[in-house]
This record gives sequence, structure tokens and C-alpha cells, in this order.
Amino acid sequence: MAAPSTSSSSTTNIMLAIFEKKTTSVDLYHPLYNYISFNYSECEAQNLEDNLQTLKQYRSDLERQPDPTPTSCRDLLQNYFKALYLVKTRFLISLDKDHINTITFTWNDAFHPYPPTVTNSRNPIRRKPQITLSL
Repeated sequence: MAAPSTSSSSTTNIMLAIFEKKTTSVDLYHPLYNYISFNYSECEAQNLEDNLQTLKQYRSDLERQPDPTPTSCRDLLQNYFKALYLVKTRFLISLDKDHINTITFTWNDAFHPYPPTVTNSRNPIRRKPQITLSL
């Protein structure tokens, strides 16, 4: 049996820091309501009031996370994901003046937090990978 060698080289342990996720407040309700009432009718906007309130509630719950259990977070993210998908299929969100142009989603890069690397996207469908990563 060989004795353990005493080498002068040392072992380096490398740890990867995982920074806290950040959520930026986004008002989805008012831009969507205003767009619907202006481009369709006030009656249509009122008919969609419940759906807009639900989307607003999902976003608000994501921002403050009232129940931090993994199952609750997963369910909330899945519901928010579905709601954003429905918004994308029904409304155009872009920089175009004829589209909803006041909503911006922000992504904070956890691996390069200093200086903050922030990517803005006006397309809710681009939030899909970000939400999926959070699941």
C-alpha cells in the first residue's frame, strides 16, 4: 500500500455565487385596458375587466410572493405564463405607435449583477424562457 504523497500543489475549491432573483414592477392592466378601449370600444374593455384584473393579480403575486412554497410558486408561474401567452396571441406589443408600446419587461442577469445587465423586451412571449427558468 502506497503512502499518500505530499504534493506542494494545493486544491482550489471554486464556488459559483447564485444571486437573488429580482422582479421589477410592471403595470400590465392600464396599458392593455387603454389599448382595448381606444382600438375596440369601452364596452369591450369593460367585458375584459375580469381577465385584466386576473393578469394584474398574477403579476402582483409574482412581485411579492405571498406564499413562498415551491408548489405555490410553480402554480403561480404557470398561471402567469398562460396569461402572458394569451396576451401575446391577442394584442401587439412593440415600439410601434399603433401597438401597445408602454409595457417593458426587464430581465436581470444573475451571473453578471455588477454592473447590472438588464435586457428590456416589449414582447411578453420572450418572458416564456425566463418564467420557465424560474420553474
